[in-house]
Amino acid sequence: MTRLPAAQRKEQLLDRAAELFARHGYARATTAELARAAGVTEPILYRHFDSKRDLFVALIVRAGQRTIETWEHHLAGAADAAERLKRLLGDNPMVTPEGRHDY
Repeated sequence: MTRLPAAQRKEQLLDRAAELFARHGYARATTAELARAAGVTEPILYRHFDSKRDLFVALIVRAGQRTIETWEHHLAGAADAAERLKRLLGDNPMVTPEGRHDY
C-alpha cells in the first residue's frame, strides 16, 4: 500500500468505488472489496468515509460536480439557447468513456 496524500487517496477510493458499484451494484459491493480494489485496508477506507453510504453519496456529489464542470466548459461561448441545448445533448457526460462509471 503506497501512502498517498489524503485528498489523493479519497479520489482513488472514489474511482475504485465507481468501478465496483457500476459492476456489482451498491448492495453487492462490500467495503472489503472496495478497500481491496484500492489496495488499502478497510480502516483506511473508514478514515475517509464514515460508511459505504457516505462513500456512495460522495460519489454522487462528485459525479454532479463533474457534470456541471463539463457542461460549463462546453457551453462557454455558445451564441444562444439553441446552441447551448445542442451542445448539452451532444456532450452529455453519461455517454463519454470518462463519465460512464459516474452514471
